[in-house]
Amino acid sequence: MGKSRLVGEFCRQATTSGAWVLVGSCIEATDDGVPYSPIAEALRHLMRATSAPERDDVLGPGAQEIARLVPELRRTLEPEPDHGPAGPAFRSRLFETVRDILGRLGQRAPVLLVVEDAHWADSSTRDLLTFLLVNLLREPVLVVVTYRSDELPRRHPLRRYLAELYRRGRVDRFELAPFDRDELVAQLTGIRGRPPAPDLVDAIWRRSEGNPFHAEELLATADEDEDALPLTLHDMLTARLGVVSPASQRVLRAASVGGGEVAHWILGAATGIDDDQLDDALREAIDHQLLVFDPDRRTYRFRHALQREVAYGELLFEERARLHSRYAEALGLHPELAGTTSERVAEVAYHWYAAQRADRAVPALVEAAAVAEGLHGFAEAQRHYERALQLWSRADDPERLVGCNRPTLRARAAEAAHLAGDHDQARVLVGKALTGVDPSADPVGAGLLHESLGRYLWAAGETEAALVAYEEAVALVGAGAGQVAERARVVASVAQALMLAGRYRESRRQAEEAVELARSLDSRPYEGQARATLGAVLVLLGEDESGIAHLREAIRILDGNGRPDDVGRAYLSLSELLSGPLNRVDEAVATAMEGLQRVRELGIDRVHGVSLLAAASNGLFRLGRWDEADALLDEAMALRPSGTAAIDLYLARGRMSVGRGRFADAATDLDTARALSARALAPQYRAPLSTLTAGLALWEGELDKACDAVEEGLKAISGTDDPWFGAPLIWHGLRAQADRAERARARQSEAELASARSTAADLVADMDRLVAASQSLPFAYAGIIDAYQRLARAEQARVDGFPSPPLWEEAAAAWDAVGQPYPAAYARYRGGEATLYLREGGGAAAAARLLREAHATAVALGAAPFQAEIERLATRARVTLTSPDEPAPPAEPEPAPFGLTSREREVLGLIAGGASNRTIATALFISEKTASVHVSHILAKLGVTSRVEAASVAHRMESAQK
Repeated sequence: MGKSRLVGEFCRQATTSGAWVLVGSCIEATDDGVPYSPIAEALRHLMRATSAPERDDVLGPGAQEIARLVPELRRTLEPEPDHGPAGPAFRSRLFETVRDILGRLGQRAPVLLVVEDAHWADSSTRDLLTFLLVNLLREPVLVVVTYRSDELPRRHPLRRYLAELYRRGRVDRFELAPFDRDELVAQLTGIRGRPPAPDLVDAIWRRSEGNPFHAEELLATADEDEDALPLTLHDMLTARLGVVSPASQRVLRAASVGGGEVAHWILGAATGIDDDQLDDALREAIDHQLLVFDPDRRTYRFRHALQREVAYGELLFEERARLHSRYAEALGLHPELAGTTSERVAEVAYHWYAAQRADRAVPALVEAAAVAEGLHGFAEAQRHYERALQLWSRADDPERLVGCNRPTLRARAAEAAHLAGDHDQARVLVGKALTGVDPSADPVGAGLLHESLGRYLWAAGETEAALVAYEEAVALVGAGAGQVAERARVVASVAQALMLAGRYRESRRQAEEAVELARSLDSRPYEGQARATLGAVLVLLGEDESGIAHLREAIRILDGNGRPDDVGRAYLSLSELLSGPLNRVDEAVATAMEGLQRVRELGIDRVHGVSLLAAASNGLFRLGRWDEADALLDEAMALRPSGTAAIDLYLARGRMSVGRGRFADAATDLDTARALSARALAPQYRAPLSTLTAGLALWEGELDKACDAVEEGLKAISGTDDPWFGAPLIWHGLRAQADRAERARARQSEAELASARSTAADLVADMDRLVAASQSLPFAYAGIIDAYQRLARAEQARVDGFPSPPLWEEAAAAWDAVGQPYPAAYARYRGGEATLYLREGGGAAAAARLLREAHATAVALGAAPFQAEIERLATRARVTLTSPDEPAPPAEPEPAPFGLTSREREVLGLIAGGASNRTIATALFISEKTASVHVSHILAKLGVTSRVEAASVAHRMESAQK
């Protein structure tokens, strides 16, 4: 599989390296093939690749023998008497001639002879290859022969021939196995030039089973119809079915109904033919490499999944329905032969469904769905439920058959879809369920469906619509007698949504009510759900120890009693609170990984597993363990997340990509997160998205975009109770304003400078309000807000044009205290910059120390853009980053043209960019007077009288260097 593409690439590389490359293919023909066809084709290639004198030299005295294979050659040769039919003498001369030609070519360069499709080779070609194997002993000749192993029936002559070749010991054999999934992704990426969508990978992986040729053909038509079979493949595979007898074709069609693997006994039941006929038909199919037998499992499967697809496609509708019914009946009669209970139930349900026998299919599908749910196979359960719903109206009294009505079945299907990560389909299904419930007649039932709708909408990223659904649920499920349990569930869900929306005080009231209701019922699942929310909101309101205790108790209650969804949420809440406000990051990462293991056991890793991996990655990012964080992000991405879990992941990966300097990847991830969160009002998404967008824009020098992102983010989180999301956003805003102020001073733009100062003052006021709000919060929470405030104050000094090393030192110490190396290194970098700017006595040594410390952190993290920024500053300031000693003045390099020193070349580059003396002084950490002296020296050395002329010379020098 993929042999021709592999050999083609090998030939291309061999040609590039200077080898002679001769390629010929065997031709499919009747009887024994076309004699010597690949050798003739290879020699034609040689004729086209050489001039007449060179060709005559290579062919030598054997040209007449070659002319009998390549008639075109006769026109260039002297006529020779006809020696009659090609007998043994000609055969001997031809073999010697081919060997001599290859030898003469080998004296000039290595030779690669490729013979493709040897399964169609004639006996003469095989004999010639054997002759070359025996007689090419010292010549630099490599012969590559390809064949299709699935084209070799048991008695094919090539089998015996290959065995003899391998016995001689001068042959290497390479079996081309199917690609694994990662290799398939690499192949599809190489063809498309971009990573393929996960769903497309799934479809091609399932249908191609890693066969690279099949995969490439399927990809070619995927954009038009993902399920279509390309005509080239269809015709090829259909032709392969035609080589066996009608009896074998009948068995193959029956086997295609069984799916992946089919047991011998069930094939007999499905076909109805006697054992001897069945054995003969199967033996023929195996002999022609259409089926493969597994002796351990005693099952048959198609060698290629697409071959099964083609065989299945040839079935008539009635024939297909009849075979599926026979499979289902046989499995029902012999359950002891059908594998595990879950496998048998699922297979029986599938066959009744495929046979379109609604009365048998609907109850079988519902049973299979329940079994799958018990094994946490929610995607499988969803599929079974939806198939039952498709056939519902065609069944006779389906409510009697399955014991529930259609809205209830739709609700069960929706919950399975939600837990499988298909939140959009979950809300569609529960919406249809709502159409079948009269809220005036059954308000509780309608209210519970609205509660489910709220959960699904929230998971899908539609938080505003979710809150509306929750409000409707509360209104429908009153506090009357007999409704306590239902109200406890609804109120607990509402409390959770309010907490996630940043409305902590409202959330606390609802959560406390839900806890009391659950306790009055002794309902442990609802109590666990409510406690998880209450614990989270208590932490966020400053009661950290009590909140953590509630969360841990919630996990203990839910793990074994609650819905899988609630278990995952509780672990995620605990991890995020430990990592963020409480700054117990190591504990948070451990909690996230513990939760990940549990949700995997519960079958919901695509939902909460993704969010837990993102949470762990964020924690590792803060701890400075970026390589570990990157690995977790790759693991999460492989789960193909959706909804809010995908938002969590893309934000986490965007943060890492910004830090690493993968700016294009970061932009893509943030755009994806923005699209997914378009209808999400929760600050946990909007604020980080704006912060990361601003950070990316700052690194790319797009200050206006950074300022807009900060403004947008602050509007999105206004009215929330939490200062946590605003602090990093405000710092990024002040960082952007400081850069704006520096740019304004360089441009001498008083208007822009005044605007930067005004905006910065507003941001500082916002930060002060956040700090005031954080005073009642736990120490760790307030400590992080304080660290952001110190960064903000230092940035404000930069806005005002009075950079303050002490302020940056305080900020670095604050971040050291909370154990976050990245912002601490940023503060040291700015502190070193400020020290150099002020040029205070002894400042060079202090600046060098700060820059070295910041640089060491950047290198350790792999923070490429930050590292480059530090190195640019160090180069301008002549600070050696790799030496712990005092920076020594570097040796002056050889003078450039016109006798310019290295410092003068730096100044000239700035002049060429239009910089003023003041801008030059700021950029190079020198006085304006010194900058003026440098400019005067440069003009004199260049023999020009103006900056414009100097800039022109600089551009010419740059062009000459290129």
